[in-house]
Amino acid sequence: MERQERKAGIYKNPDLPGTDPSDEDVENSRKQTGMTKQNEALEPERSREQWGKKKGKKLPSKIEGLLEDLPRIPYGGSFVHNGCNVILRNTCNIDNVIQILFTLYKINKATGIWLHRLAQERDSACYFLLRAFRHLDSSEWAAARKIILVNLLKVGGAELEDGDLYESEDRILQQLGDLFIVVKNITCKNPNCRLPKQIDICPMRDAPVSLPAMIEEAFYCQKTFKKCYLCSYQGLTEKQQWPAIGPPPFFCYYLNQVENVCKEEHLLVSQKILGVEFDLFAYTVLENNHYTTVFLFEGKRYIYNGLKNKTLIKYRPSGPNHSVSTVWLLKKQ
Repeated sequence: MERQERKAGIYKNPDLPGTDPSDEDVENSRKQTGMTKQNEALEPERSREQWGKKKGKKLPSKIEGLLEDLPRIPYGGSFVHNGCNVILRNTCNIDNVIQILFTLYKINKATGIWLHRLAQERDSACYFLLRAFRHLDSSEWAAARKIILVNLLKVGGAELEDGDLYESEDRILQQLGDLFIVVKNITCKNPNCRLPKQIDICPMRDAPVSLPAMIEEAFYCQKTFKKCYLCSYQGLTEKQQWPAIGPPPFFCYYLNQVENVCKEEHLLVSQKILGVEFDLFAYTVLENNHYTTVFLFEGKRYIYNGLKNKTLIKYRPSGPNHSVSTVWLLKKQ
């Protein structure tokens, strides 16, 4: 039976299988963050304690306090690999995707259970993702980055030595695309048609949309075509549905910026996908060649920026040249 623990509203998953990074990796992480060894670690000052000291100030909500308390990934960094120190740059595109998933994992119990179930398959993307989360919990950035880049993204050789992760968002979405799928069943009236009968669609990498309003049309329940697009036979039906395990607790799609550029004003607060309602949880913003994330909690917005990771930033609208890159939804309770 899975062991679950609820503490301060945060879902803590069971210990994950697999080995830890070397002591050198973990020690390198601690040096970068100023941490002491585990048995000497200092208790961090909590936002709720800070608020409590201010007379007459209203305590933040439970979920707001949890959001502020979570570790936030800093931009850049380094780690030791095969005896060499790898210095990283342009990490913001990967950092934002990992930070969103880590936040979902920590504050949403259903997401924690979903990811832990997927991680049972050793060497799967989710297996390495949760191993990295274990180190993010302790702010061991170097150990987490090494797992994400070397094990999850399979970065190696000269590419790893260079350390430049520019335009890596597509890559990490491709690797994490199997976190949830949509099943498309295809029926052609031609019994000899060689068109596949079933296709798995990964919205994180396969959603062909440029604006959020297009996503419900892209993931339709059923559509009929006059002709098969392979054999041209009269009559073709497509049905899309969630897999047998049901809909995921969260949903993410990438916005193709070729036809349209998505702005913050194009975002929808809630969306229904294949009969399931989701609320807007977060979205990544590209502005001035740098990625940030806007989180939505209880009607308020907060900004995560890896360049200023020590605290969440009070929300301000993005500038005129920004674009929204990915949209993250949370299943309505």
